[in-house]
Amino acid sequence: MTSRPDPTLFAALHGELAPHPAPPGGGADAYGLFLARSSALGWLDTLWGMNDAGRDPAPGSRAAWFQVAPLGGAVPVQPFLACAGEVVARLGTLRLDALRLLLPLPRGGGPAGGAVLGLLQEAGWFAGGAEGAAVPVRVTLDSGAAADGAALPGAVPALLPWLRGFKQTVFDCASVTAGEPDEAGAADAAYGPAPVDALWGGPARHRIVVTGGLAEWSLDALGWLAAFLAEGVAAQGVSGPLLLTATASSA
Repeated sequence: MTSRPDPTLFAALHGELAPHPAPPGGGADAYGLFLARSSALGWLDTLWGMNDAGRDPAPGSRAAWFQVAPLGGAVPVQPFLACAGEVVARLGTLRLDALRLLLPLPRGGGPAGGAVLGLLQEAGWFAGGAEGAAVPVRVTLDSGAAADGAALPGAVPALLPWLRGFKQTVFDCASVTAGEPDEAGAADAAYGPAPVDALWGGPARHRIVVTGGLAEWSLDALGWLAAFLAEGVAAQGVSGPLLLTATASSA
């Protein structure tokens, strides 16, 4: 079997960031803010080790990006994106157009475990939204160019019933299909290059597309969805990491 790189959790937030006025003497950067916030919340050196963070000032590029090394256990995608969202809110006001997330996968291949049950409990956070307010989303998952990455498209028939098999109101899955190989190039053209191949076994090649209605277009909801999809894919025996790209038609 092809060896996999060390786990890396990476998020790129794409959209328009209107910066807040800089305080006298200048403000903190994305790295310093993320380090401070994750330390204050008790997540630094417990859920992840800090790697890097930054902003791309050029128009049409990433508004902000963050990279950490998970320290074992469940992949902390929800705390990671929550911390990223708080950092971006300190920097300015973000109109989020797309999220690209490098996502290590949990060990799977068996029945739904405690992580899924935790997600179902956490789904209550999104309760109370207006009826019919779900946002149509399109999510691609790519397992890279390794030979064992072909297991991801092979999981399509089983993944749809798995996603629909849990009673929750955060994500209403409409379809799961195998993606076209040229979609990877289109995504890179729209959102900039994917994380370097060495971090995840790239370049992009083996891809699936998941569509449906998400309770809200927010990093909180996207974090929940990413964790849910990771559990579903891992339950079909797929190993990670995956590159996730999420967009909303009304974002």
